[in-house]
Amino acid sequence: MPGFSVSPCTAMFNSEVSTVKQVVQEINLYRIEISPGVFHVLNNRTNELLICLQFLRMHLCWEGFIEAVLVRYLCGCSSPSGFTPTIVSSKTRNIRDAMQIISGNARYVSWSPGETIKRAIVHFDNGEPFSSALSSALYQLNCISTIRNRIAHRSDFAKERFREIVRTEIGYNPRGMTPGRFLMMKRKISPRKRGTYFQYYSDILLALSRQIAP
Repeated sequence: MPGFSVSPCTAMFNSEVSTVKQVVQEINLYRIEISPGVFHVLNNRTNELLICLQFLRMHLCWEGFIEAVLVRYLCGCSSPSGFTPTIVSSKTRNIRDAMQIISGNARYVSWSPGETIKRAIVHFDNGEPFSSALSSALYQLNCISTIRNRIAHRSDFAKERFREIVRTEIGYNPRGMTPGRFLMMKRKISPRKRGTYFQYYSDILLALSRQIAP
């Protein structure tokens, strides 16, 4: 059994997402000092940009979590509850060897839902626990990736994909809609609960992390 485990990956992801959610909740409380002793609230555009930065941070943490857990499972590690996936490829000796198998000669490894599922099927029996978890929330994960891409890129393709999500979710595209504004819009999270899209997506990632590393 390797001298490392999945548990720290789970703990770190939960901690990072908790911090992100706390920052998002406090953004409207931020003030800027415009002169000695005189403070003003941040304007809407600045708030939206700060929201976007936290969303990028959360997405980065998610991809880091997926990578960290998958390579550790390839080394034979168990989840916090003791679950160990069945390896159908080759068990690796350490994380470096596992990353070499995952990346090959590629300079960049995509952890998109589709690529992760395909990669998991190669290495684990039926691709579990990744296949079922990611497939159950494929639409939401693709939305998260699309919003992330719209924040990070200015291409017409990224803009159009983002508009498609907005149109699907709320029925139309409001003039001047930005990723930050959309993420702070309210949606129905459950029959008795409403929250922002940011909260909705963060809750989904937390739930999926518990399925992948139970």
